[in-house]
Amino acid sequence: MSVNFDLKDQETQKKALIALCGLVIIVLYFIFLLKPVLAGLGEVNPNLAELKENIDRAERWIAKKQGLEKQLKELQSRIQSYKMSSSEGEIVSDILEELSSMAHDSEVDIVGIM
Repeated sequence: MSVNFDLKDQETQKKALIALCGLVIIVLYFIFLLKPVLAGLGEVNPNLAELKENIDRAERWIAKKQGLEKQLKELQSRIQSYKMSSSEGEIVSDILEELSSMAHDSEVDIVGIM
C-alpha cells in the first residue's frame, strides 16, 4: 500500500483539511472543556483528603472509646471488689496506686488530689 502525499491532488487536500480540523477540535476541546474540569478536580481533591482524614480520625476515636469503656468496666469491678474485701486505708492506697499507674501510662502528671 502506498501513500500519496501530493498536495496538488484535491482528494489529499480534503483529507489533510479534515485531519487539521479534527486536530483543532481536539485542541479546543482540551483548552475550553477538559482543562477547567481537570482544574476543578484540584479543588475537589483537598476536600476528599480532608474527609478521608476525618473518617480515619473518627474510627480511631471509636476504637479508643471502646477501649476506654472496657477499662472503665474493669475499674468499676475493681472498685466493687475493693469495697467488699479491703479496709478503707487499703482501698485509698490501692486507688492512688491505680491512678498513679494510669497517669504514668498516659504521660500525665498528677499535681495533687483534693
